[in-house]
Amino acid sequence: MSRIFLVGSGPSLKDTPMNLLKSEDVMVMNKWNRISDFHQWDFIPTHYFKIDYNSYDRMSWKDEIEWAVRHGCKLFLWEQFREGYPKTHCLHEYLPSGVGDVPNVTWLKKCKDSAYQWDNYKATQSWHFPTLCTAFGGMSAMIQLGVMLGYSEIYLLGCDLGYTPDVNKNHAIPNYTRDTTDKTAMDNGNMLTLHKMAKRCSPVPIYNCTIGGALEVYPRADIFEILERK
Repeated sequence: MSRIFLVGSGPSLKDTPMNLLKSEDVMVMNKWNRISDFHQWDFIPTHYFKIDYNSYDRMSWKDEIEWAVRHGCKLFLWEQFREGYPKTHCLHEYLPSGVGDVPNVTWLKKCKDSAYQWDNYKATQSWHFPTLCTAFGGMSAMIQLGVMLGYSEIYLLGCDLGYTPDVNKNHAIPNYTRDTTDKTAMDNGNMLTLHKMAKRCSPVPIYNCTIGGALEVYPRADIFEILERK
């Protein structure tokens, strides 16, 4: 059986033995470069995923992607990161240029369901294979990619849920984002919805190895026991 570990950015990562995953297939996302550097981990993930950016953070998305390229990760990236937006586009200032034809990358499209939050009556209720569903958050697409890549077991780390109005308590590092808007209801709603949808739709088992946190959709598994099995 083959397995992959999918890593979010929750505060539980501070207590997670990431360096023990050196021989595992691991997919990380978004600002992993900053999280890894902050905690001084020498573990390098096998896969890197990014399908969105935060306009508050300006061009930090390019540094995130370049870190993954430099470390030889297999990349799964939103296609807009390739060339950026043209000058005539209203969001050109945030993506004025792209990363170009980076090696070892699969370019991803966003689906129409990305436009709707969890509480919108148009929000999707299921995946729509073979097209990737990008609704509600990046972890949903990462789980689907785990299935598409042929893994028979999926393990989640750093998927805490329990977002609070204090943005510095919601992630594995302080100042993860410059966006201090209170998005507690939206973030918790989207994350819980995407995980419930994944449990319904995934043809392979998903286990939550997050240390603590509030995600109780999947069976819990102890990360130390899981790593000892191999």
